[in-house]
Parts: sequence; C-alpha cells; structure tokens
Amino acid sequence: MLVEMKAARTPKKKPEEINRTPLKEIELSREDWEEFERGIELFNSGKFWHSHEAWEQLWLRRTEDERLFFKGLIQLAAAYHHLMVKQSFQGLMNNFEKAYKKLEVFQPEYLGVLVTPLLEFIEQGKAEAERRGSYDLENFNYNLIPKLQFHSR
Repeated sequence: MLVEMKAARTPKKKPEEINRTPLKEIELSREDWEEFERGIELFNSGKFWHSHEAWEQLWLRRTEDERLFFKGLIQLAAAYHHLMVKQSFQGLMNNFEKAYKKLEVFQPEYLGVLVTPLLEFIEQGKAEAERRGSYDLENFNYNLIPKLQFHSR
C-alpha cells in the first residue's frame, strides 16, 4: 500500500510576525492579475462570495508572507457576505477583526489597492454593527460597504 506524502506546509504566521521592513509587492503573472482584478470587480458589484472564491485561487498559490494580503481581502469579503446574506453579527465582526489585522500590514497601498481607506471602512462598519447589534443588521447603513479603490499596474 502506497502512502502519499504531502509536502510540509510552512506554519501560518500572524500579521505581527510578518517582517514589514522589506515588504515588497509580489510579482503576479498575467493570469494572476486577471483573477485579482476579477475578484475586485466582483467585490465592487456586491458579489462578495464570488470575490472570495476568485482571490482564494491566488491565495492558494502563494507563500505564507504573500498570502496575508489575499487572506485579508478574502476575510473582508466574508464579513460583507455575513452581513448581506447570512445576517450574522458574529460572522461579520469576526471577519472584520481578522481582515483588519491582516490588511493594516499593507498600508497605504498594495498591488494597486488603496488599503488605508479600507481600514477606515472596517472601523466604521464595526461601529455601525455594534450600534445596530445582532438583531438590527437589516438596517445597517450599506453606504459603509466600500468599493475597492484600485488602479492596475
């Protein structure tokens, strides 16, 4: 009986464990850029689950330090999916928190995405959700859901 050996994965890092000093933008292939931009278009049109799926393919192909940015975007999309589709206060707040911690590493901009304004939207969204509570998310101020500000390279 043959046992298939999986390659050992690098252990996950927390955002504070990423060395920020030499933080450089990663190189993306043409196909990667297309997937990345497709995810942005989906996010900006309110198709949060689909943007999550598009970015997940990029996330899977990256090393641990590079994964953090994509994971932050994925968790931000998940937060808004929890708000819009599931009406889950806990899912919204948990994903806001995780996304914020990851994305703050990449301020002010990364891969053409303006990150600093996203962090402001997360803070405003958290405050709005806390104000509304778990039983009033249907009245969430949807103007607090950002469009990703992006310029292609």
